[in-house]
Amino acid sequence: MRTNHLLPCLSLFTLILFFSCSKDDDPEEQQIMDRPIVGEWVLTDFFITNPADFNSDGVFTTDVLSELTCYSINLNVRNNGTFSENSTNITVQFNSNGQIIMGDCTQTFNSSGTWELNGDQFAQYYSYLDSTIVRRVTISGDVLTRYGRDSPPIFGDLQHIFTRN
Repeated sequence: MRTNHLLPCLSLFTLILFFSCSKDDDPEEQQIMDRPIVGEWVLTDFFITNPADFNSDGVFTTDVLSELTCYSINLNVRNNGTFSENSTNITVQFNSNGQIIMGDCTQTFNSSGTWELNGDQFAQYYSYLDSTIVRRVTISGDVLTRYGRDSPPIFGDLQHIFTRN
């Protein structure tokens, strides 16, 4: 008689184990989902607070890419805490009032280093500068916006808008 009660209990225990145990998710994949900044990003918009006339048409604007279409940034933020950033250097000319009246893209500059994200503060340690630059970021779906200020303040406040590649 005891055997009859033991067999249903063992069967129930086996069923519980079978349905409650599942293959664990890939821990690296889970980290990526927990860190939405990880990925490849391409600059799609670039705004500044100090209006400039990069293409010398007499119109000053805060929309850099509308006048300087050669400018680009590709940002690759890796899950292992490293990043690489390829960006176009810009040369500018000023008028007597200190306003930018002409701009041009020069060579592409490659930089790399490590990164940390604490809340909305994106800290990038640039190896070539031996310095960390901290910028505020927001992420909404596949759009990353990075806010900052250039130094010296030629452009004023910066807003780089990236789209996930």
